[in-house]
Amino acid sequence: MGVIYSKVKLGSLGKNDKFTRLDFKFNEFLSRNDWNLFNCKDSELCLLKDILTPYYKNFDFEPGEEYKGIPTGREYLNEFGEITDYQIITSEQHPGRLKYQVNNDCILLSSLKGAKTPALSFDFNLNDYVFSNGFYIFKVNEEQNAKKFILYLLRTKTIKDFLDNHLFRGIGISTFREDDFLRIRIKKLTLQRQQQILATIAPLEAEIASL
Repeated sequence: MGVIYSKVKLGSLGKNDKFTRLDFKFNEFLSRNDWNLFNCKDSELCLLKDILTPYYKNFDFEPGEEYKGIPTGREYLNEFGEITDYQIITSEQHPGRLKYQVNNDCILLSSLKGAKTPALSFDFNLNDYVFSNGFYIFKVNEEQNAKKFILYLLRTKTIKDFLDNHLFRGIGISTFREDDFLRIRIKKLTLQRQQQILATIAPLEAEIASL
């Protein structure tokens, strides 16, 4: 049986990971593109951490009230990012992992390797929904970015492949680190350009909805 190997400089191990991560799938990939996942050439790049701000607000449970708990499992969310089911929970009886309040400004991303659900955002009232701590939750810097454009960006196969095949850590229930994710570099587009791209996508969305 052959062995797949790659040569990387010792200095790059510390550059890619502050814990000097000795992981082929991680270091070999990053040694080729240095976090520039889309291989953008001759253009200004920015970090996801310049676009996304972590946002975690503990849910404020009221005694005697029922709420809709949303775990990360595929039985609760489908591949289109829609909620298909929920757990009925109360302040007295709910798993500790169901703890976060989100709103319509948020984008959520499952931290689990191989998660079926894409990046999530919702446009209905979320006041009685409680989300798992298995989600990373962000708000978009909307002075310079369109939230819907960033949502589509986070749903691309390129980012999904990186999260599932190169960035994850551990065995069993594998996850990726939020701070690793925010180091991804992408092409910097103006808000106007993002809105132009969304305008191009809009007719396709309308056609899909009608079908």
